[in-house]
Amino acid sequence: MIISTHSHLCADPEDLDRLVNSGVFKQIWLLHTWYAHDDLKLDEPFRKAPLDELMDVCRTYPGFFIPFGDLDFNKTPDYIDYLHEAGFTGLKAIAPEKCYDDYSYFPFYERAAKYRMPIVFHTGGLAVSREYAGPGRSFGQNTMKPSMLGTIAHCFPELPLIGAHLGYPWMEETTNIINCKNIYFDMSEGNSEAIARWLLDNLDRCLSDGRPFTDKILFGVDSRIGRPEIHDDVFSSADFWQKFFRRFGKGHHWGKTAEIEKIFCRNAEKILSFCKAE
Repeated sequence: MIISTHSHLCADPEDLDRLVNSGVFKQIWLLHTWYAHDDLKLDEPFRKAPLDELMDVCRTYPGFFIPFGDLDFNKTPDYIDYLHEAGFTGLKAIAPEKCYDDYSYFPFYERAAKYRMPIVFHTGGLAVSREYAGPGRSFGQNTMKPSMLGTIAHCFPELPLIGAHLGYPWMEETTNIINCKNIYFDMSEGNSEAIARWLLDNLDRCLSDGRPFTDKILFGVDSRIGRPEIHDDVFSSADFWQKFFRRFGKGHHWGKTAEIEKIFCRNAEKILSFCKAE
């Protein structure tokens, strides 16, 4: 079974039982992100669920939907206290005004480490949109490069850091920074062709400690779930990538069943075990 480590939630979600009972997914991580404008109604049928609704869904389906709250650098680190107390497992960072590794953000990472809350960082570019445009925000690529996770990883060596979308289009940085022991990358599709090419070019490689790259990759379906038509695409994506690994992994170490299971499930379970450790 599959764990999607990168999904979002529509407001007033529908058809969730289909995902839960499908036998395809073991777990789906729901990442909450904010709008810069509270009154902005983008893509009305697929508008984002508010924070409390996302948590209600996770409580309704405990252990299946896993809540990740928004890491909003315009607030104070005390906001992470609130998210932890509310039951959020991890955090999602996106569109910071300054680079992720700016020292002024380190109190947020320190608080996340205190509560053992892994952080998913959007890495790479964002689609052109008003969604994140506002004071104290940036959706340019230059504040969200994969290499910026390196200093954070070294300063907080026990805190799992997850770069989203394999860092596209900065994927050469991804290849270099993935050696940090607490850095992972999800392969949620920002550009499926680029994701596939990176996997084919790099999964035969080993980390500096001798472990395979498959120890560091997470599966994710970057969809805003909660609508039947979106779920059709979610199942299609899961099926495609499973076939991709079976077909193109033949004759490669990364095509072995145990290695594929790491990407689709085991690595995510390892990260969640960190959250539960005392």
